[in-house]
Amino acid sequence: MKLDPIERKYVLEASDALDKEGYKDNFDYVMYVAEKMKNYPFKALMIKAFYLATGEKIDGRYFHSGNGTRQRMVEKLGYPISFRMDKEVPFFTWGDLDVFSRVAGKEYRSNMSEGKAIGTTLRNTVILKTATWANAIQMSGFSVELDNSWQSRGVYATYTWARIYKTQDAGKKVFFTVGVDPGEQALIYKLDCQHSASNAEHALSAAQTAIFDRMVDPPRSLWQLVIADKLKDYDWGKLVGETRAYIEHYLPLYDEIIRAIWESPAPRSGKDALFEQAAPVGGQFPSKRGGKVTTLEVDYESQYKRKKEVGDAGEALVIQREVHLLQEAGLSDLAEKVEKVPDWSGFDIQSYYPDGKDKLIEVKTTVGTIDRPFYLTANEVAIMQENPESYCLYRLYNYDRHQNTAEYFLLYGDVYSQLTIEATGFAAICT
Repeated sequence: MKLDPIERKYVLEASDALDKEGYKDNFDYVMYVAEKMKNYPFKALMIKAFYLATGEKIDGRYFHSGNGTRQRMVEKLGYPISFRMDKEVPFFTWGDLDVFSRVAGKEYRSNMSEGKAIGTTLRNTVILKTATWANAIQMSGFSVELDNSWQSRGVYATYTWARIYKTQDAGKKVFFTVGVDPGEQALIYKLDCQHSASNAEHALSAAQTAIFDRMVDPPRSLWQLVIADKLKDYDWGKLVGETRAYIEHYLPLYDEIIRAIWESPAPRSGKDALFEQAAPVGGQFPSKRGGKVTTLEVDYESQYKRKKEVGDAGEALVIQREVHLLQEAGLSDLAEKVEKVPDWSGFDIQSYYPDGKDKLIEVKTTVGTIDRPFYLTANEVAIMQENPESYCLYRLYNYDRHQNTAEYFLLYGDVYSQLTIEATGFAAICT
């Protein structure tokens, strides 16, 4: 990293220089220099410290003070960094949301002074503050698209929004949205897409929208709301921090959706059916969707319920397929014995091979793409390793709840050796 020459002593010297020269104290990331018990603008401090360390002058365009850069300097120097908002832009208030909720969606009359006054109020409160919120995210490699319209076609806006997306994904119509929802009387941030537009070319197609809806189901499941009554517990720092944590947490899903919509072939159409595909070549599965440790509040109970519903549906489709295969082979007696086994068994379905031997089936189902990793319990790993001659893994993906269909691939035998395994959890006891 370009800033590697900077040592703590150069930061202290740089802070002395900034004290003498003066500096602009506006919204930005600031570094707290403990010896001075004082905050300094991060970029200005790093530019000055880099010059003192190397004799080379750089400007703010030379490096981007993104999360990675800031975190490395925090770890190296031991000085914490925080975000400071422009003091001239106050935080959202209950009154802001109340005014917006009373006029949202109503007719705007340009010839009435009251209408113009309300428009000015909206522009200077929820519109300005939404833009400030989005611009404050400042994540490296991301762009922001703002909407400053408070009325359209003679009607007051029904929401404010700003879109945040990877710069490389411009035009792909999938993004994170922040804004004000007057109907909910809340601030809202979410993973979203362009479902519709007055010009169809500006929105995802019906097929693409169906992919997004399949992977984010139900549609509101990932919405995060800060209701008006909770605004008193927030400030810019907390809101920006939570929003950034949300984006970082769901960024792997965002990437997966982009690939599914713009890179993956369309899944086969049908109903109540499975469509077999080739397993990944050589068993080399894509890397795991790792997630950063975050304080983001996640509704784990709802997530578990949705995952169980998807898992149960996938198992039902596999049972249907196994019964059909045995019946087609003239083995109706074995087909009648195919069944779901208790959860503690270490596998999901008891079936049979045509020669009558046991077929121990594990089913892993996801609404995501073939890239989505799946998770195994210690009991499941033990069963697959102990029974290579009878073990079979069905990996279902692109599961469509509405059509009850999925694509899948099969792995047989020593399945464990065909997987890329990564540890994702720890067991602990008191000592």
